[in-house]
Amino acid sequence: MARWWAIRALSLSVARAIDSGHSPAAESSLVKELGTRFEQQVLDAVWDLVELEPDPGADTRFERLLAAGILAAPSFTIRGGTNEILRTVAARALLT
Repeated sequence: MARWWAIRALSLSVARAIDSGHSPAAESSLVKELGTRFEQQVLDAVWDLVELEPDPGADTRFERLLAAGILAAPSFTIRGGTNEILRTVAARALLT
């Protein structure tokens, strides 16, 4: 599983490259794909640990937030492009 600090460091590298006038298509696509996968893995791990059914109207804030995260999870890959598209962008950039 990717670690948040590694993803953060990669994101900062992409930002620095953009600030320097470069166009890091492969790097930014890979960082986005890693971040999306990490978000989903963290949510899945928490859900597995607590063994709760998602309930947006639950009594505790934790349960409400968990339900909101589970309901929002499908949009994680849509925000910046599907993982398949991101991988294609990265692969094309690496091949050129």
